[in-house]
Amino acid sequence: QIHAGLGELLGAESKLGDLFALACGGDDAVFYDYNALRTEPGCARQPVHFDTPFQETPPLFTAFVALQTVTAAMGATLFLPGTHLQCPSRCEFDASRAGTERRDAMLRAADARYALLEPGDVTIFDMRLLHCGTKNLVADAGGRTRYFLNFTFCNPRADQSDLGHVPCIRPGYERRMTLRDARAELLCASPFAALGDGL
Repeated sequence: QIHAGLGELLGAESKLGDLFALACGGDDAVFYDYNALRTEPGCARQPVHFDTPFQETPPLFTAFVALQTVTAAMGATLFLPGTHLQCPSRCEFDASRAGTERRDAMLRAADARYALLEPGDVTIFDMRLLHCGTKNLVADAGGRTRYFLNFTFCNPRADQSDLGHVPCIRPGYERRMTLRDARAELLCASPFAALGDGL
């Protein structure tokens, strides 16, 4: 069942797999993260941040696959569109410090968007983008445990020296597969058997 679901998401005919290949410049993109993300009711909002520092060639793209309805009360992810580039807002963010009026003024003026999702919806983004998880409210106020399935692929044409984000995948799988490899494995009777459990 797990491999069937993964095949639907990343297999040879999948739109998400094709989108990763397009974003990363080919199916030699490295399978970098594969995990589940969870937040609980009452979790605090994250500070606005990027996951990988700016560089001209986008290094990392990630997808959050919603496993249930995600409402604003459950800590929906906030994105600041365009801030994966050296736009004025991103330059101001990088030049200021957290907690200062200068940073706060930039964030108040930003055109924020929220990922309100239904089961199976996917948010895919360039990890240079400014974003944060918002507060997951207490249960009485509508907060709920929130789960995402998470995939990240790394563009091998990008500078690998300072990605700012270590792989979040079982150690035995780390940097062992490309998108092309994963798609080939998903066509096998026993996908990923040669890699074992990755532990």
